[in-house]
Amino acid sequence: MAISQTSCKFILNDIKISELENNINEEINNSIFSLCETIFNEVKDTALYEIIELVKSQSINEINSANIPQFSSFANGTISLIEKLRMAGNYGPTFSDLGEQLLGPGKKKGAYIKYGENHAKLAQLYDLVYITKNGVSRVYLTSFGRIIEKLDITEQKELLIKLSFKIPIIQKCKKDDIQDAYKVEELLKEYLSETTALRRKSNVLNILKNIEINIGKEERYEP
Repeated sequence: MAISQTSCKFILNDIKISELENNINEEINNSIFSLCETIFNEVKDTALYEIIELVKSQSINEINSANIPQFSSFANGTISLIEKLRMAGNYGPTFSDLGEQLLGPGKKKGAYIKYGENHAKLAQLYDLVYITKNGVSRVYLTSFGRIIEKLDITEQKELLIKLSFKIPIIQKCKKDDIQDAYKVEELLKEYLSETTALRRKSNVLNILKNIEINIGKEERYEP
């Protein structure tokens, strides 16, 4: 596999740009941007089947309620979200601000907060944003998110499929060949209450389905 150990660690979520990015030292942040460019180029040029084989050969990251995705719209937690952050100047909107930008006017403040939080946390799982928590939570593009946002939509979607393996529950499902709705729900119940597992099941299935669709597009992939 023509991919560095650093990029492997990034895919497996052992390196988290969203955590590194919270350091405000300019010299360090410049170094992080260079790291992101290297990772981006390597991941982009690595076939999906190679990433899957990597995941299957490695141990799974810890799964917990915080890193099991919860979203209403995958696009609003990834592509649309990072576009809005960039267009607004990456000023660090609150969850409420972000929710209003994504949903539009006419909703209650509580709905905006929850929607913004869920979709910002999805973007954070993909290392597209980082979230600060000084009094009120604010959302910022990571260096990696800025690189991804410059791609066209098709390129973004292809890369996001690969980045899905940064999510531990997705690693687990692919490594243990857990695909159908019943097995996914039973797995989620090991980490979540029954009602929460039921709510998040569709999110996990959505991501798994997108992975399977893209596997089918790669002629070189051999199960």
